[in-house]
Amino acid sequence: MAELSGTNMDYLAAFEKFNSEFPIKNEIANRFRQDAFEFFKKHGLPTRKIENWKYTGLKVLSENSFFPARPLSSLPQEIAAKIESFQNDEILDLVFFNGQMRPELSTKSTEGFSVKKSLIKSEEESISNLPGDLHFQALNGMFANDEIEIVIADKVTLNRPLRLFFFTHLNDGPSLMIHPRVRLKVGESAKATVIESHCNLEKARYFVNSLVQIEAKKHSNLSYVFYQEQSETAVHVAQSLFNLAEASRLQIFSFHTGSLISRHNVEVNLTQENSEADLLGLAVLSDSQHCDNKTLIRHSVGHCTTRQIYKSILSGESRYVFSGKIKIAPGAQKASSEQLNKNLLISTKAEVNSEPQLEVEADDVKATHGSTVGQLSEEEIFYFKSRGISREKALDLLSFGFAADLVERIESKDVQKWLKEQLKKSFFKLSQESPKKAKSLGEI
Repeated sequence: MAELSGTNMDYLAAFEKFNSEFPIKNEIANRFRQDAFEFFKKHGLPTRKIENWKYTGLKVLSENSFFPARPLSSLPQEIAAKIESFQNDEILDLVFFNGQMRPELSTKSTEGFSVKKSLIKSEEESISNLPGDLHFQALNGMFANDEIEIVIADKVTLNRPLRLFFFTHLNDGPSLMIHPRVRLKVGESAKATVIESHCNLEKARYFVNSLVQIEAKKHSNLSYVFYQEQSETAVHVAQSLFNLAEASRLQIFSFHTGSLISRHNVEVNLTQENSEADLLGLAVLSDSQHCDNKTLIRHSVGHCTTRQIYKSILSGESRYVFSGKIKIAPGAQKASSEQLNKNLLISTKAEVNSEPQLEVEADDVKATHGSTVGQLSEEEIFYFKSRGISREKALDLLSFGFAADLVERIESKDVQKWLKEQLKKSFFKLSQESPKKAKSLGEI
């Protein structure tokens, strides 16, 4: 067994206490929890020595103690009122507070889909056989009491977006670690837009380790938006794991503007022919924020199409990491996959590490990848200045257009509108690093 650091020992001690206070009597679920514990006991948290984590250090998790969030029988009225202020009738909300679903704050109507709480389970033999990052799979399995299972019925079209609305609040307690776990099943020939949204109700240090597993049945059409606006001192590791069946259609939009350190693992497994996936990603970072987007697309069969475009806008001393891998298996003929990462630096101290990758084991395929890092074109800026627009305003408009291009690819106009409002908020925050920019950014 590898020698574990004191921090890993803290997590193990926290688990022992948690497991004694919240035991699982179901044999299968308890075996899964214990398997997760044994895996973490052996491997601990990932370090930079691991290839997948060489650009992202988790020192903040070793310098602070985090404690499992405890379920509350009821929420303080002021917190419930704050959460309700974020809601509107245009969105179906499933509200989570510190990782626990709150039915009393969620949308009462569940027409076309069902929601239930179930015991943690795995159809795999052990943690080591699961998809995603196994270190955080194990940590999630250790501390998650249960998982929420959402099923969108066959042939249903949800007329409103369904939002998984995650709020974090310490309530004057210690730094928390939160391990939400959701399983989403999209029925055959169903069509839906699902938003996974993470935000905080206070500026505080905490650690979120979220896991959402999505199964899309044949001929389904899913638009999935991941949005995190966590505290600027928080750490968020998120995993979104997708399995696509025959002729299913998936569009993903991943948008990061919060957290001190954020990592989003997106895995798409195309298991049957004629499925299609578009992955869009955007990070707008300032100060010392660090965002790491890791994608893995597996073309397990042929005649499938995938496209990726990930962008970042970096200010201050922020850092962005993109690692995208496309794996085309032997026999996956007629597969088509495109990947592009574009990064815009508006600070000389910002930094990008970009690693688009291809692993192609079939010979009749189309696969491309590329990456760019740079600043705005002086020719474009001159064009604006020649029309009486200041250089500062030109920079703002061009940066916003660079980002908004991705938002406009979202199929749902309602979601487009909502995302553009979030984008404006992130740009205004970006402007705070330079007070002279604040006014013009706020007017975009």
